[in-house]
Amino acid sequence: MPEPTGQEVLMDEQVISNLIAFLGAFGSPIRMKIGAAIIDLPKTAEELADEINTPLSQVVKQLERMVAMGYVYRTHIDGTYAIDEVAVEALMNDTYKMPLPAHPNDNREKVIRSFVKEGRLVSIPVQRAKRIVVLETIVDRFELDRDYQEKEVNAILTDFFEDYCALRRALVDHQFLTRSQGIYRRVR
Repeated sequence: MPEPTGQEVLMDEQVISNLIAFLGAFGSPIRMKIGAAIIDLPKTAEELADEINTPLSQVVKQLERMVAMGYVYRTHIDGTYAIDEVAVEALMNDTYKMPLPAHPNDNREKVIRSFVKEGRLVSIPVQRAKRIVVLETIVDRFELDRDYQEKEVNAILTDFFEDYCALRRALVDHQFLTRSQGIYRRVR
């Protein structure tokens, strides 16, 4: 049996640290119910309180905690709460380092048909592979090697999706666009 190199311990510590962070965000029964309720569709605190049969004050308190931890965000459009899929996914990827399967071309068209109707995005896909397919389509609206002011990016994205802030964040988080001092640039 090979001698331990010490990396095994570091990896275990990283896994434990990530799991503690995740459990801190979703470890209580109320937070687990909230997470399950908003995984596919953002909801207001009032809608969540009704859905999970919990007093509104408790739901708001738990949402504030989840937002502070960075795994949930409040949308600017209608005040709904949504899972920050990128943060949760990064946490899971750091923990498990599992490569994602490539999306075959025939599935790309199916994904686009599912999420884009009449030239507009219906919703940002929850599954990473599908989200990447949609973001690849959207980023084609930006020219390579050109700087964009934030208001230009917002104007382009508003034509495509109501919650342009979430879409812009997804494009940056998935490294389709870079952002530096208010200037955006297409990467790929």
